[in-house]
Amino acid sequence: MIHNFQEMMDAVKQSGVKKKVAIAAAQDIDVLTCALAARNADLADFVLVGDRLKISGILSELGESAETWTIVESKNDMDSAEIVASMIQNHEADLPMKGLLQTSQFLKAILNKERGLVAPKALLSQATVVEYAQENRLMLITDCAINIAPTFEEKVQITQNAVAFCHAWESKPHASRSSHPSKKSNLRSKVRSMRPS
Repeated sequence: MIHNFQEMMDAVKQSGVKKKVAIAAAQDIDVLTCALAARNADLADFVLVGDRLKISGILSELGESAETWTIVESKNDMDSAEIVASMIQNHEADLPMKGLLQTSQFLKAILNKERGLVAPKALLSQATVVEYAQENRLMLITDCAINIAPTFEEKVQITQNAVAFCHAWESKPHASRSSHPSKKSNLRSKVRSMRPS
């Protein structure tokens, strides 16, 4: 079981699988600093989509040559999101990443039904993973960004998404939730049924 980010990174390296991440509107120093760190750690490869001149300038500030990176020029932020979504659809990249653009623009491209990136009737939810060093474990917080006022049924789906996400990085999830009092026992039984034996 993975307990911290270092173990997670080690597991990625040991898997021998390196994913390609396409970043929409990559012209941001924080985004490029993270991409550089991940690339230097041999965790992932990147395609930088956005304003080529700004991206090149930031890479230069970070001591990097733009020539060693794959950069795709875009007309604007929405175009960046569309290019990234198209790359995922066409298997030219494995993972989409949001850069310096509005979340609504990024999601509009990702959720476009014609692209088929999200399964029909699936509920997209956001998750944040944090390291709790005092107990040597990871914690996942969901959903504080996409589903602001979920129904009970949507809470169940969000929990299912979170459990599946935890299983993907070899964690045994235990759920704590906020729900309507009359629904608590039902949700508790659903969560129990999703725990690994």
